Amino acid sequence: METIPETLMKDEHGTFRRVDHYWRDVLAITGSDGSSLKYHTLSVFVKSFLVITHGNSDVERGFSDSAHSVTAERAALSEASINGLRSTTDGLRLFGDKPHLVPMTREFLSLGRQAHSHYVSRLEEERINKEKKQKESREKAAKRLEEGEARTLAKKETEGLVNREKQLHVEENKQTEMMGVGTELFKEANMKLKESLKTKNFKQIAIAQAMLDAAETHIQQACTKLQKTRTEQRIVEKRKQSAMDRFLTKKVKTSSTATSSTATSSAATSSAATSSAANSSAASAGIQMWEGL
Repeated sequence: METIPETLMKDEHGTFRRVDHYWRDVLAITGSDGSSLKYHTLSVFVKSFLVITHGNSDVERGFSDSAHSVTAERAALSEASINGLRSTTDGLRLFGDKPHLVPMTREFLSLGRQAHSHYVSRLEEERINKEKKQKESREKAAKRLEEGEARTLAKKETEGLVNREKQLHVEENKQTEMMGVGTELFKEANMKLKESLKTKNFKQIAIAQAMLDAAETHIQQACTKLQKTRTEQRIVEKRKQSAMDRFLTKKVKTSSTATSSTATSSAATSSAATSSAANSSAASAGIQMWEGL
């Protein structure tokens, strides 16, 4: 473990030195080669640590200055206007708060002439952004309403189709039972006809023939109705699928539109950020000019 000489902690009078002076001398110690710093990593840590403020006086002072700028009569000032007032106040402090001592250079006058145009440009940008946000809000509300109506219509249509599908299922079972009854009647009439032919009972033969005709008619009617029922079932199934496809297609379109709107908003935000960066650069140039005067 390295030992730092205690002589660096006190001056020739035995008084403890300032902490920044102490670390300045410690971090200036060179290595064995006599050229590179011995405590390079430590210097990074110490410098980062020493720049941390020991209190919040600067922050409180900023709040106090802002409170003097934003009075009850000027409560509608924007953030940009407040920053401009603060920059002007800080600039005047360099000249002892005496405006008549500020040199009227060509660059200073040029910035003064451009101030109003920058202000008008910022107001126009804020107006455009506000209108864009309002438009996006209205569009989102309209989309939500449209989606709600589409969902309600799709639900009603689906419920109607489901109910009809249940009815067709009952009818299908009914026609199937009727076909079963007709088939049993046909079998019974066929057996009766065979027995009547053996005994040559013409009366029973006529009865059996009538039964066969009735059974055949019964089966044909049931078969026709069953075919119609199954055809309608296929139509209902197609309508259900079509309704679902329409709903999903509309949902995908809505999502695509929302994505496009988000991309447009991002582009607008990027443009606004670029403009804001330009204004910030102009403000920084103004502050640097103040400090250079």
